[in-house]
Amino acid sequence: NDLTEAQVQELLTHAPFEERKWLLGRMLERLGPDELVRYVSLEDVHQALPHLRLDEKIRHHWKEAIAVWTQPAPRS
Repeated sequence: NDLTEAQVQELLTHAPFEERKWLLGRMLERLGPDELVRYVSLEDVHQALPHLRLDEKIRHHWKEAIAVWTQPAPRS
């Protein structure tokens, strides 16, 4: 049974990290970046990644994506 958007926000805001880990893992497996950032910051994902039970390919994908998105803009 799927969670509503309000339930997701509630869990991400108030649940203990053990519960949030499960939810974040599912979100990283199923959502694209545009959807994901509606719920959590890239910094939150970056901090949680080492603690999540994820397929190694998915973990690697998000690690690289976050590195690209958070690097400083080149100076002109």
